[in-house]
Amino acid sequence: MPDFVPAIVAQVAALSPLEASAVILAILYLLLAIRENILCWLAAGISTAIYVYLFLVARLYMESA
Repeated sequence: MPDFVPAIVAQVAALSPLEASAVILAILYLLLAIRENILCWLAAGISTAIYVYLFLVARLYMESA
């Protein structure tokens, strides 16, 4: 197993539930967009809203804009 795999697993385990849901919804958006499913826009909107909230809480104002 490559050396970077444990580091990736540790980073994924450190995600908060809100961050994990934003990542999952972003991946879901990508998969739905590939299939040209209109629900991709719902997944993208929710994921973006979660990211904006997380950036505002972390006081990363330019990232949230």
